[in-house]
Amino acid sequence: MRLLKVELKRFWARRLTWVAFVGLVGITIVSAVGTFFSLAPPSAEEQHYAETSYQQYYDDWKANSGEWYQQCLTEEAAEREANGGETYDWECENHLDEPQKEDWLRFHPPFSDEVERGTEGYGAMLGFAALIVGASFFAAEMATGAISNWLTFEPRRTRVYVSKIGAAALGIIPIAVTTLAVSIAGMWLVYAARDLIGSPTADMWRAVTLVGLRITILMAAAAIIGSALGAVTRHTAAVIGLAVAWVVIDQMVYFGILPRFQQWSGLNNMQAWIAGGTTYYSQKCTLGADGRVCESVEATLSMAHGGGYLAVATVLITAVGLLIFRRRDVA
Repeated sequence: MRLLKVELKRFWARRLTWVAFVGLVGITIVSAVGTFFSLAPPSAEEQHYAETSYQQYYDDWKANSGEWYQQCLTEEAAEREANGGETYDWECENHLDEPQKEDWLRFHPPFSDEVERGTEGYGAMLGFAALIVGASFFAAEMATGAISNWLTFEPRRTRVYVSKIGAAALGIIPIAVTTLAVSIAGMWLVYAARDLIGSPTADMWRAVTLVGLRITILMAAAAIIGSALGAVTRHTAAVIGLAVAWVVIDQMVYFGILPRFQQWSGLNNMQAWIAGGTTYYSQKCTLGADGRVCESVEATLSMAHGGGYLAVATVLITAVGLLIFRRRDVA
């Protein structure tokens, strides 16, 4: 406990910690200002153009919707015959749906519909920031040799290692909570200024709170991983390079070379954890009389799967970092 308190003081004494803290809060404020301008109501000219376009399409639909529908059915039947009875549903009945003027006007969903998704959107950025802060916290002392001086006072390396990654994880929590609170408050103020609050409910706030909690846990895990990698590489820049390489390789492997194994993509699992579950599409191919035929198949990735994936990755990277730290010459 004594070591942890000392490391927490060191964590908050670092300039990069405060730069990251202020920077993240600043980004959320700038994002709120940008959202405010994007929610501006349409001008009179835009309103007139939208209404004119709607009326033109409505007149065309009223005169030709039946013909469109029949033509769609004909083409769908032709495709079915060409493919041996298999085809996608062309949803021809949509041609019979009466156009609505609201579809031609610019429509902004209210705060109650957007706040959960908006909060989720900060997850990856905050996780990356936590990774950098955690990496710098450990790597700086490794690079300068300060860690060797510290080990003369506390020679038990496991205790030193655990206290440092623990301080990184605990220290990042106030940054996460403050940044998320500012982002949600900013969205509320912006949507309120545009009279787009909607109908917030207890279930909505519960969902937003759970998203914030999962992002906070993600940031703590990212800080731990960053600290462990900082101990291994000794340089923050190296950790950033590893993170960028991981993203590129993840995209190449799971979205290009081996799309069938997207359930093991780190990016997909991170999104599943943040959003409480996610979906992805993969190609399912079969061999038929007309050769190789592929179709997109939707699959679900659960929050539990994403959380388990991140937990295992965190434990493994932390264990490797500890093993190397215990055996390496830190002088």
